[in-house]
Amino acid sequence: MISPDSVEKVRDLADIVDVIGEFITLKKRGVNFLGLCPFHNEKTPSFTVSPNKGIYKCFGCGESGNAFKFIMEHEHLSFPDAVRYLAKKYQIEIEDNQDAYDATQANFRESLYIVNKHAKEQFHNNLLKTDEGQSVGMTYLKSRGFNEQVITQYEVGYGMETRDTFTKDAINRQFDLSTLQKLGLTTTHEKDFFSARVIFPIHNLSGKVIGFGGRTLKSNPKIPKYLNSPESDIYNKSRVLYGLYHAKKAIRQEDECILVEGYTDVLSLAQHGIQNCVASSGTSLTDGQIGLIKRYTPNICIVFDGDKAGMKASFRGIDLILGQDMNVNILPLPEGEDPDSFAQAKGEAGFKSYLEAEKKNFILFKMKMLLEDAKDDPIKMSSLVKDIVLSISKIPDNIKRAVFIKQCSRELKMDEQSLFNALNEHLYQKIKQQPQKETPKPIHISIKSQKKSNEKFDQERDIIRVILEHGTKMLNDDCSVAEFIHAELEEAEFKHPIHKKIISIFNDYMFAENKYFSPKTLIENDDKTISEYCIDLSLQPDELSENWEKRHGIFVMSKEDNHENDVYQAVARFQLKRIEKLIQLNLKELLKEKDEDNIIILQKQNMMLNTKKNEIAQFLSTVITKA
Repeated sequence: MISPDSVEKVRDLADIVDVIGEFITLKKRGVNFLGLCPFHNEKTPSFTVSPNKGIYKCFGCGESGNAFKFIMEHEHLSFPDAVRYLAKKYQIEIEDNQDAYDATQANFRESLYIVNKHAKEQFHNNLLKTDEGQSVGMTYLKSRGFNEQVITQYEVGYGMETRDTFTKDAINRQFDLSTLQKLGLTTTHEKDFFSARVIFPIHNLSGKVIGFGGRTLKSNPKIPKYLNSPESDIYNKSRVLYGLYHAKKAIRQEDECILVEGYTDVLSLAQHGIQNCVASSGTSLTDGQIGLIKRYTPNICIVFDGDKAGMKASFRGIDLILGQDMNVNILPLPEGEDPDSFAQAKGEAGFKSYLEAEKKNFILFKMKMLLEDAKDDPIKMSSLVKDIVLSISKIPDNIKRAVFIKQCSRELKMDEQSLFNALNEHLYQKIKQQPQKETPKPIHISIKSQKKSNEKFDQERDIIRVILEHGTKMLNDDCSVAEFIHAELEEAEFKHPIHKKIISIFNDYMFAENKYFSPKTLIENDDKTISEYCIDLSLQPDELSENWEKRHGIFVMSKEDNHENDVYQAVARFQLKRIEKLIQLNLKELLKEKDEDNIIILQKQNMMLNTKKNEIAQFLSTVITKA
């Protein structure tokens, strides 16, 4: 068990923007940060992170939480393991009484990571510290021009030629045979899967090894040149890009991702200073892989060797990238060169210079290549136009589509309207072919979507917002906002069920001795309904103020202008609503009452209530006037 003090220490020191920024690109929007949600596929950013509150919220899929919750959901970890993950990231010593355990004692997913970590270390040790690894594996890598720095950075290894060296050692260390086989490290015949091969570990975004690629060093044509781990519970090849863990920081800094084909291409470019490079590992690009790149940049440059047939075969996959509204450039290398050989020959400066001078926009590059093939053949020209327009139709942005149509019109010497007509036909067919989807059941109901049905609870909701927003701040050096609201509304009755729960928790903390109220009490509450509601309310754009005048005839200032006035106004509005309800009830009683003495009492009460109502309305008006 991890001690509560250690959990709090990690919670206090973990910067949520830094934590989440390891996995997606966040851009500042006012006091918050915005990015593309890593939990569902989206084209418009709706994932909001609040550094002040230490929470995140996706207004697309509804996912929300704090730094611990993000790591738990993204990395599929338990709460204790998420705490350990963040403690390690921030080099925080924690009190952890966790018993030592091996792979068979850990939970299933964690056991797979443990086995792969052991395999990576074993392969790397084989390469660096065994005679066979040095004479065979290291000799091959050095002949390719790789130095020990890049070999160590990417944790390259070597599988021994003896077919059972790794498997026997792993079983002797009490690793489970079935787990070794599920990960593709051991065959069904209890032999090593990767034998006499240079091994390239494949990492996920947090640096854990999820699979391996192995290149044979034998020239036997019956042996496949490359072997890759089979898919498992932790390895899905359609959602992984080799080198992204090492490249993500550089991709964000350069605002561009360079995409190559193989493991050695990535290593060679990295060794020569091109750090923003990843590989598809010989597979066609998938939506999942494109989505990973888009987390860090909308710009991608695909490096091709001089093989035109290979380029054309890749064009259809590139249309997927356009469909995710990314900017695609192509870098064709000179004939006979590949990224590895070209980087070795040109070095960092030469490669970067060539990149800037020779990269071409994909649509224009594709058009010119097809034009060379078509020449004056009208049939080929017709096919070319259809192919180019099809690619343009994949682009979601209307303005980008129009710009490309105009450029292609000039290059093809065709009427612009004809190209637009062809484009519209593609778009029409695309819409027509989309299956009619059933209306999905809502998986999350946000504050915004509840607004109309909950307008009568606006004042209650606004009090809770103020508690979350300003609870720990001081009012005129006299008391905290939480203390003021507790004193003013201690006897107030909240009607909405979830508001009643939240205020009950709030009051319990305010009554309790030796307990300091913090918004985290609500935001990180064990009750998931309360936690999600408070996160939603904390990060939801404040639409109350703009609607107070329309619905209630009250002018209000923005909450950002002055937290004291924001608090006073929220409490006054709540009290005003209560008094208006009391006036209504009083009038109903007055209409029904027959006894003259009681009528006089009710009339006096009505006068007092109206006087109080006017005082509050006057107060609200005064606050705005002063502001």
